[in-house]
Amino acid sequence: MAGLPPLQQYTALAVPNRDAFLTTKYKLANLGNMQRQLCQPPMLDCPHRRFLDSRGEGVLQIGFERDIDVAAAEGAALGLRELMRDRRANGTGFVYFDTLDEAGVVLMTRQTAPTGSPPTPAPRR
Repeated sequence: MAGLPPLQQYTALAVPNRDAFLTTKYKLANLGNMQRQLCQPPMLDCPHRRFLDSRGEGVLQIGFERDIDVAAAEGAALGLRELMRDRRANGTGFVYFDTLDEAGVVLMTRQTAPTGSPPTPAPRR
Protein backbone atom coordinates (compact mmCIF):
# COMPACT_ATOMS: atom_id res chain seq x y z
CA MET A 1 0.00 0.00 0.00
CA ALA A 2 1.18 3.47 -0.80
CA GLY A 3 0.47 6.74 0.98
CA LEU A 4 -0.98 9.93 -0.45
CA PRO A 5 1.18 12.66 -1.94
CA PRO A 6 2.12 15.28 0.66
CA LEU A 7 -1.09 16.93 1.83
CA GLN A 8 0.81 20.20 2.16
CA GLN A 9 0.48 20.48 -1.65
CA TYR A 10 -3.04 21.77 -1.00
CA THR A 11 -2.74 25.50 -0.54
CA ALA A 12 -6.32 26.81 -0.33
CA LEU A 13 -7.90 24.21 1.91
CA ALA A 14 -11.56 24.61 2.71
CA VAL A 15 -11.76 22.02 5.49
CA PRO A 16 -13.23 22.14 9.00
CA ASN A 17 -9.83 21.67 10.70
CA ARG A 18 -6.62 22.25 8.73
CA ASP A 19 -4.35 20.65 11.35
CA ALA A 20 -6.51 17.52 11.49
CA PHE A 21 -6.61 17.27 7.69
CA LEU A 22 -2.84 17.63 7.32
CA THR A 23 -2.04 15.07 10.02
CA THR A 24 -4.52 12.36 8.99
CA LYS A 25 -2.56 9.29 7.86
CA TYR A 26 -3.60 7.46 4.67
CA LYS A 27 -2.68 4.19 3.00
CA LEU A 28 -3.90 3.50 -0.53
CA ALA A 29 -4.50 0.34 -2.53
CA ASN A 30 -5.40 0.57 -6.22
CA LEU A 31 -7.48 -2.41 -7.31
CA GLY A 32 -8.30 -2.20 -11.00
CA ASN A 33 -10.35 0.95 -11.45
CA MET A 34 -11.04 1.26 -7.72
CA GLN A 35 -8.93 2.77 -4.97
CA ARG A 36 -9.30 1.86 -1.30
CA GLN A 37 -8.10 4.32 1.30
CA LEU A 38 -7.46 3.46 4.91
CA CYS A 39 -7.26 6.54 7.07
CA GLN A 40 -6.18 7.20 10.62
CA PRO A 41 -7.35 10.62 11.74
CA PRO A 42 -5.67 12.37 14.66
CA MET A 43 -7.46 12.95 17.94
CA LEU A 44 -8.67 16.32 16.62
CA ASP A 45 -12.15 17.33 15.49
CA CYS A 46 -12.60 16.52 11.80
CA PRO A 47 -15.11 14.60 9.66
CA HIS A 48 -13.00 11.42 9.74
CA ARG A 49 -12.65 11.49 13.56
CA ARG A 50 -16.37 12.26 14.03
CA PHE A 51 -17.27 9.30 11.81
CA LEU A 52 -15.05 6.90 13.77
CA ASP A 53 -16.24 8.19 17.13
CA SER A 54 -19.92 8.01 16.24
CA ARG A 55 -20.08 4.93 13.96
CA GLY A 56 -16.88 2.98 14.48
CA GLU A 57 -14.83 1.55 11.65
CA GLY A 58 -16.49 1.45 8.26
CA VAL A 59 -16.89 3.13 4.90
CA LEU A 60 -16.82 6.90 5.30
CA GLN A 61 -16.75 7.96 1.68
CA ILE A 62 -17.35 6.85 -1.87
CA GLY A 63 -15.45 8.81 -4.46
CA PHE A 64 -15.67 9.36 -8.16
CA GLU A 65 -13.21 10.71 -10.72
CA ARG A 66 -14.70 13.88 -12.23
CA ASP A 67 -13.76 17.43 -13.12
CA ILE A 68 -14.04 19.21 -9.77
CA ASP A 69 -15.70 22.35 -11.12
CA VAL A 70 -18.33 20.29 -12.95
CA ALA A 71 -18.94 18.10 -9.89
CA ALA A 72 -19.25 21.13 -7.59
CA ALA A 73 -21.78 22.75 -9.93
CA GLU A 74 -23.79 19.53 -10.22
CA GLY A 75 -23.71 19.05 -6.44
CA ALA A 76 -24.87 22.64 -5.86
CA ALA A 77 -27.70 22.15 -8.36
CA LEU A 78 -28.80 19.12 -6.32
CA GLY A 79 -28.63 21.13 -3.09
CA LEU A 80 -25.56 19.33 -1.73
CA ARG A 81 -23.42 21.26 0.75
CA GLU A 82 -19.66 21.10 0.33
CA LEU A 83 -17.90 19.66 3.35
CA MET A 84 -14.27 19.95 2.19
CA ARG A 85 -12.52 21.14 -0.95
CA ASP A 86 -9.19 22.13 -2.44
CA ARG A 87 -7.09 22.09 -5.57
CA ARG A 88 -3.39 21.88 -6.24
CA ALA A 89 -1.65 24.37 -8.53
CA ASN A 90 -1.95 21.90 -11.44
CA GLY A 91 -5.75 21.65 -11.10
CA THR A 92 -5.94 18.28 -9.37
CA GLY A 93 -7.84 18.10 -6.11
CA PHE A 94 -11.07 17.07 -4.42
CA VAL A 95 -14.50 18.10 -3.20
CA TYR A 96 -16.42 16.25 -0.46
CA PHE A 97 -20.19 16.66 -0.13
CA ASP A 98 -21.98 16.52 3.23
CA THR A 99 -24.18 13.49 2.50
CA LEU A 100 -23.43 11.22 5.47
CA ASP A 101 -26.82 11.57 7.17
CA GLU A 102 -28.80 11.21 3.93
CA ALA A 103 -26.75 8.57 2.11
CA GLY A 104 -24.85 6.84 4.92
CA VAL A 105 -21.57 7.84 3.24
CA VAL A 106 -19.84 11.05 2.21
CA LEU A 107 -19.80 11.51 -1.56
CA MET A 108 -16.43 12.70 -2.84
CA THR A 109 -15.16 13.72 -6.25
CA ARG A 110 -11.49 13.89 -7.04
CA GLN A 111 -9.64 15.08 -10.08
CA THR A 112 -6.33 13.25 -10.43
CA ALA A 113 -5.38 14.55 -13.88
CA PRO A 114 -4.26 18.17 -14.31
CA THR A 115 -6.86 20.56 -15.67
CA GLY A 116 -7.38 19.98 -19.39
CA SER A 117 -5.97 16.42 -19.32
CA PRO A 118 -8.01 13.22 -19.56
CA PRO A 119 -8.28 11.32 -16.25
CA THR A 120 -5.48 8.87 -15.60
CA PRO A 121 -6.85 5.32 -15.38
CA ALA A 122 -5.98 3.28 -12.32
CA PRO A 123 -3.14 0.83 -12.95
CA ARG A 124 -4.18 -2.71 -13.92
CA ARG A 125 -2.69 -5.60 -11.98
